[in-house]
Amino acid sequence: PICPSTMVAAAEEPVIVPPPQMRARLEMTAERVARIGTRFEERLLANKAGDPNFGFLVPGDPYHAYYKQAVEKGKEGQAQGDGPPAEEKKKPPQEEPQEEPVDPRMVTQAAPEISKAKATLVKEAAARPVPVEPPEPDVFTLMVVSESATPNNLELEVMKLTAQFVARNGRGFLASISSREARNPLFEFLNPLHASHALFRRLTDAYVEILDPRTDPIDKLETTYANPKKTIDRVYYRADWERIEEKKQDGGEDEDRAMMQTIDWHDFVVVETVSIDDDDEALPAPIKNKDIA
Repeated sequence: PICPSTMVAAAEEPVIVPPPQMRARLEMTAERVARIGTRFEERLLANKAGDPNFGFLVPGDPYHAYYKQAVEKGKEGQAQGDGPPAEEKKKPPQEEPQEEPVDPRMVTQAAPEISKAKATLVKEAAARPVPVEPPEPDVFTLMVVSESATPNNLELEVMKLTAQFVARNGRGFLASISSREARNPLFEFLNPLHASHALFRRLTDAYVEILDPRTDPIDKLETTYANPKKTIDRVYYRADWERIEEKKQDGGEDEDRAMMQTIDWHDFVVVETVSIDDDDEALPAPIKNKDIA
């Protein structure tokens, strides 16, 4: 004997999940049908008759069962969305955290300290000497000018290894490897016109300074450790120098901009008028460069 529930389950249409692109269109349509009603579905059947993209609306389509299931889920969601859930209704309202009041005595005591610190910084800045000569070059600081000059990890490793060999073996090694790897894209930075060539030169100078330092680095480190104020003064000197150079560049651009604005481009004078007559059409041919010599 066959159970009636088994017969009903066997008679139900199997649910087939459509592809992602078709499923997005199907679920959007089902959501609108669940929200608007069957009249929207009837209008779609009339307007999209024969359109394979909306074939799931037809009962015989393989994805029709999935579409009906999506419509029922949409209706259930609409019914549950009429009011807040029971848990949210029972949940008591949360009190907003209140900020702790600030003791005005703390503000009154902190204000003079802040003003005193600012005055000390201004006084120290005024007492520092104005930089006249550029600071000592820092060969161990590498700056990339643009994003196009930034190498990837493999290119950077090749560049660093090449710079180490050039610093150890001299410029002769650089000439030989440049001619040998002229067509190798990993060694394009050896070309002086390449965007990363400046970075390669800075790396080489840094390795040369490490292998053959101009001064004893140990003595320099010991002096820096013994006199921290001297190190701070050196940092301030470099920062002040860079600030002055930036102001000079900005000032030059401002002067050029102001000069361009003072020019009245609509005020001009006709110096000469050149007229071409009919007799000028029979002019001789222009002289070629090889005939001039």
